Amino acid sequence: MKQKKKIARLHAHIARQRKDYLHKESRKITNFYDLVCIESLNMKEMSQDSRFGKSVHDNGWGMFTDFLSYKLERAGKKLVRIDKWYPSSKICSCCGKLKKELKLVKNLIEHTAAKLDDWGAKLEKKNIEYPVDLICGILFLVIGIVLLLIMPQQVQISEKDVVNGRAFPTMLIWLMLAMSALLVGREAYNMVMHRPAKTKTLNLLVEVKALVIVLILVVTYLLAEVTDLFVVGAVFCAVAFLLFFRCKKPLYYAITVSMAVLIWVVFHFVLNVSF
Repeated sequence: MKQKKKIARLHAHIARQRKDYLHKESRKITNFYDLVCIESLNMKEMSQDSRFGKSVHDNGWGMFTDFLSYKLERAGKKLVRIDKWYPSSKICSCCGKLKKELKLVKNLIEHTAAKLDDWGAKLEKKNIEYPVDLICGILFLVIGIVLLLIMPQQVQISEKDVVNGRAFPTMLIWLMLAMSALLVGREAYNMVMHRPAKTKTLNLLVEVKALVIVLILVVTYLLAEVTDLFVVGAVFCAVAFLLFFRCKKPLYYAITVSMAVLIWVVFHFVLNVSF
């Protein structure tokens, strides 16, 4: 109990020190300036940044703005809150002209990152529960039907062949279809009889990340296939994964792209290997 009281006194002492400091600083600003402009900061987002953490809240920004607001109001002065996306960098300080074509890439990246963080936080809280056996059975049924449809184009046969090249794959596909149909039928019967089904819980955020990775790989293949240049797909894949893992260092992007291009140049022009 003594230790708890001692810690409580220390926290109260720190809180009083912070409040005293904020009162003095807000008074200094009020005495020196007639118009004060501050940025509308999202302290919740800043506290989630690994560089700052929860120490952001210890600064008492909200308390400071409250002190500043009422002190300026009492002194007949003005406090202006400016949105963090206000294009001040695009506005001329002399004539006030707005240059719309000037792109603030850094702000755009930060804004996009913040939106993705919000979206990710929402997805992380959502889970989906589904019947494993039923979904697997339906999935393998679809895969089997697709394989049967594309078999004639993928496996060519000739009269000269001693053994039909399609016989064994076709037998395996029909076996897979039969087992899948039995699995789906069993699960459907259990549902009709209101029997508990084997379920699995999926986290939406994890699954979305997996889908994004698959999408990156598919687009990489398509780019390399369409352009007939491996380097195009390689550069896209490298940059896409750096963006996916939220890499913020331009040097890493430069090194990755340079290495991909260098490997392609060595193979294509030095070793005379086209890929």
